[in-house]
Amino acid sequence: MSEIKLKVSKRRVAYMKKDMVLTNAEIYSTIKADHLLERAKDNSGIDEGEFYRAVKALQKEIRNFLVTGHGVQVPGLGIFKFSVAAHAGEVGDEDAGGASAVYRRKILFRPAKELKNELEKVEFVTDNEIEEEEPEP
Repeated sequence: MSEIKLKVSKRRVAYMKKDMVLTNAEIYSTIKADHLLERAKDNSGIDEGEFYRAVKALQKEIRNFLVTGHGVQVPGLGIFKFSVAAHAGEVGDEDAGGASAVYRRKILFRPAKELKNELEKVEFVTDNEIEEEEPEP
């Protein structure tokens, strides 16, 4: 069973104008791509050269599909899809909408049912100690 440590802190919540106790998942390090690929290679039993060629081909295809507007399903993980954020415009304004309204491009992720089920099994641990956080300026 997986465990995630929780961080409990007391922080001033400005819009409420009072101190609150907040609980967040403690952030661990980000696993570097090299480490992930090395572990996957070791667990796959595939020749190193073949493994890295397959990974590069998969990266290329996922990237190509995403930037051409397709959603990409990665079995057991979920679906990645391209999305945009755009400014709304007045109806009748000929300059409203379209490419000029886009101000952000992003990739959205929707986890697969298998991953969601695994998340349900995660246990949370905490030392029940409340950390005092410095107030934001």
